Amino acid sequence: MTLPTLRLLAAWGEKRYNEALSALLFDKEQYESFRTFTEDNYGMMCLLYAQDERYRSALEDAMQMLLGSRLQLQRRGAVPCFALVAGEEERTLSAEKLELIRYIVRIAHQLEERPSDYNPANAAARSMIELLSRNKRSRPARKPTTDLQSMISGVAWKSGSMNLLHIGELTLYQLYDGYRRLHCIDSSHHTYTGIYAGTIDSKAIKLSELNWAAIID
Repeated sequence: MTLPTLRLLAAWGEKRYNEALSALLFDKEQYESFRTFTEDNYGMMCLLYAQDERYRSALEDAMQMLLGSRLQLQRRGAVPCFALVAGEEERTLSAEKLELIRYIVRIAHQLEERPSDYNPANAAARSMIELLSRNKRSRPARKPTTDLQSMISGVAWKSGSMNLLHIGELTLYQLYDGYRRLHCIDSSHHTYTGIYAGTIDSKAIKLSELNWAAIID
């Protein structure tokens, strides 16, 4: 499996790239019209692949991009399934293998959501959490302060080892990681500068957390 680079993204264009990503990460729970279907995500993807030309093209793009293989829809008895074809080699793409690919892609694009650790103790608490979640979703979206182009530009100009000529070789994960790491380094540097200058009280912060190599949540 090969994670795509920024150079590939630029060649494809964000629209085609995002459509391929969306097709691969399809989740029927995000679509009210699909929730009544008994099929799981794998089964729904098979149905969409067979019936929707745009979805089929986008999912084929995703498999070619990540695995260098051509996607086919086959049947094992009455059950549809995917197969990957590379040259004369053909392999079945099971639901388990597809889910592993989807998991890796979510992490690589920093899309993996962490499950909440809070478990409501009773129905009233659960209702309150659901109400807060609905209110959060109904809030108007804030205007983004950064986008992909601005992150590429920022990392290229800020980094001492990366420039606009070579940044295209990075994967999206490497770009996101570099962007956040540079922010972590700057934050540590400015905090230490404030401590030395006497404008920041060192007792009010945890010095052990001022680390360039700190784990970024």
